[in-house]
Amino acid sequence: MLDYLPLGAGCSVQEVSIPPAWLGKTLRELAPRTHGIQVVGVRCSLSDRLSVPPDADAPFKDSDSAIVAGADEALRGVLAAKGS
Repeated sequence: MLDYLPLGAGCSVQEVSIPPAWLGKTLRELAPRTHGIQVVGVRCSLSDRLSVPPDADAPFKDSDSAIVAGADEALRGVLAAKGS
């Protein structure tokens, strides 16, 4: 986790490194909302460019980070899947 903003009652907005399982895939392919989270932005660390809303058809790169929102439990599940 790179940054954390609690929203209350077990929900937050977090900036996270892209899980390895997401590299080369798009938001459209991954459909994170089906896992209870919403990707609200993508930041490229090379250019420090923030895309809000993110392009659903742009593949994730290892230089990206995602700004995600949702229940903390759902977000922990995404972070736990980093090695998958």
